[in-house]
Amino acid sequence: MEYSTPLWREYIGVVSQHTKIFNGNVLENICLGNYMEEAESIMQFCKEYGFDTFFETFPQGFNTLLGEDGIKISGGQQQLIALSRALYRKPAILLLDEPTSAMDAKTEQFVIDLLKKHKEQFATLLVTHRTHWADISDRVYQLEKGTIYIP
Repeated sequence: MEYSTPLWREYIGVVSQHTKIFNGNVLENICLGNYMEEAESIMQFCKEYGFDTFFETFPQGFNTLLGEDGIKISGGQQQLIALSRALYRKPAILLLDEPTSAMDAKTEQFVIDLLKKHKEQFATLLVTHRTHWADISDRVYQLEKGTIYIP
């Protein structure tokens, strides 16, 4: 069975270590569409998932302009926006590649707790060097010297 690229994009959410932030505000960067039409939905989603507590601290809240490549916010804040963007689309599969590498410990714990709470809503594939993430995983595979094994 073959899947088209648009279909893959519909079913898979991706958060990488180095994320793309666009020169727009928080709302635009979450929905990647007409944020004026989706503003209420985005804000409700952020409140439901707990992202609002982070985004409301930005200088203009959800209307804060982030600058090209997110130059006006920290790397951890960029990763939070990328995670909210991925989850807002309600993916069937969530691919995470070091999704909290630029976050402080408190924010990382928020993400861990959030993923624990919602883990039944999507399958998650996580690539990380941080061993404490194994606590929320159903299966752990370790890659060492080119060999994959189950610890």
